[in-house]
Parts: sequence; structure tokens; C-alpha cells
Amino acid sequence: MRPRIQELVDESLASAKRTGKIELVEELAFPVPFQVISDLLAMPTDRGDELREWSQIITATLEPTTGVEDLERAEIAIGKMRPYLNEIIEDRRRKPGDDMLSSLIAVEEQGEKLNNDELMSFVILLYIAGHETTVNLIGNSVHALLTHPLQLETMRRESCTSNMVDELLRFNGPVQHTIRTPLVDVRLNVAGDEVTIKKGALVLASLAAANHDATVFCEPTYA
Repeated sequence: MRPRIQELVDESLASAKRTGKIELVEELAFPVPFQVISDLLAMPTDRGDELREWSQIITATLEPTTGVEDLERAEIAIGKMRPYLNEIIEDRRRKPGDDMLSSLIAVEEQGEKLNNDELMSFVILLYIAGHETTVNLIGNSVHALLTHPLQLETMRRESCTSNMVDELLRFNGPVQHTIRTPLVDVRLNVAGDEVTIKKGALVLASLAAANHDATVFCEPTYA
């Protein structure tokens, strides 16, 4: 999909060149990934504003500070998103294409593991995760570069390499934590003390803290 992605980025930058300015998230960081995941799933984009609003409400529940009101709002957003996606899924059943959504439906109909609810959940996850993380990566990365002029100058001089993207992901990635539930008791050594995490316990793992571990990374607070 590289040529398509390059085309979308070029269009955004050409518009910025004409006007002399760009609103990074509204004009590049959101529309480009959103269009790419929509292309991948062959999803219509006529309700992009609504989908973005639902997506942001749902992803807000991933924050450690999530409260009951956030969960209730997310439930409403999912309730609005499901019938919209279900209509698209049913249409794709009748008229399959060569897109990823059609492939997922075909796997389900061949007696594999995805039932309709699982398919819906997977599409919601894929659709949201397919663009939200990239939106935030672009925004976080540009902010990091603007606040670290030496690194920005290095990127301008040497162009953007895959290592630079990896470093920006490490420095301030779009996903700050994840949740895990151990299936067996787990014993860890933390600063000389043995800690036991019981089977079935809910564990909040801080990816951001791991990515700034001074025992692993040299000068971890600098990009």
C-alpha cells in the first residue's frame, strides 16, 4: 500500500505548501491513517467525523484514569458503531471483494472460529487500532522533534530512517500501558525483593516506564 500512502501524504503536504500552514492532526495525522485503514477494509468514509468521535470516546477507556462515565459513554459509542458496521458487513457478505473484511467474513463462513459477534468485535478493534495509534504516533513524534531541535536537525539532515521512527516510538509511543492477566502464578524479582503475581490478577504493565528504563537504554529521557 506504499504508493497509496505516499499519494495521501503528498496531497496533504501539497495543500500545506499552497496555504503556507497545516493543522497537523486535522489535515495529515488523522485523515491519512483513517483513509488507509478504510482502504484496507474497503470501508466507506462518508461518516468519517462520526467514526472519529466514536473512536476517540472508545479509546479514552484505555486510560488508567477511566471512570464510570467514560465507560458509559464508550458503551453508547459502541452501540452507535455496531449497527453501522453491521450494515457494511452484511453488504460485504452479499458482495464480497478482495479486501480484508471480505477475507475475514470468508474465513468465518468456512466454519472457522469467528462468529458474528467475534467478527464485529474484531472489526471494531482493527478499525480503531488501525488508525488511532498512527494518529497519536505522528502527533507525539512531531511534538518530540519540535521540542528537541538537535534531533530535528539530524532528521532533516539525514532524512527519516526506520531507526528514527523506532526511537520516536520508544521515546513517546502512542500506547503507554497494557493490561495482562496471568494464567499461572508468576514470581518476579524487583530490586532484590521477590514479588508474586497471583493467577487471575489484573496487571497494568507500563510500556512507557519500560521504554525509559536506564538499565536498558542509554540516556532514556532523550530522543
